[in-house]
Amino acid sequence: MVLDAGKPAFPRLDPSPGIYRLTFTSTAAQPATRLYIGETENLHRRLSVNYRHPGPSQQTNVRINALLREQLTAGGAVCLAAATSATVWIGNQEQHLDLTGRNGRLLAESAALVYARAAGDAQVVNLG
Repeated sequence: MVLDAGKPAFPRLDPSPGIYRLTFTSTAAQPATRLYIGETENLHRRLSVNYRHPGPSQQTNVRINALLREQLTAGGAVCLAAATSATVWIGNQEQHLDLTGRNGRLLAESAALVYARAAGDAQVVNLG
């Protein structure tokens, strides 16, 4: 990821629903690796539009835009990982998790947050 005219520029993404993780590598100003994990019904719109041009009332988008600009201006890197499918185990049976619905995305996002916090190898910058 890079800055383009002072704004974060993401690779072209499909308008698919999914879960994403932004990994902010450590820098001299921020020695700990940081993670942000989110969910969206449209990866392209959330990342390439909302995080690049956040509206003043979009608190999360404004906050993530500021983190991205701070990181990239300091010479740090931001890595993006996105998932557009997920599997869960119910009892002892594997089931496809429907990410087109918000409940499925929230379940996957919550599981990723719990895992990231338990791993403890990066600071999770999600609120709550």
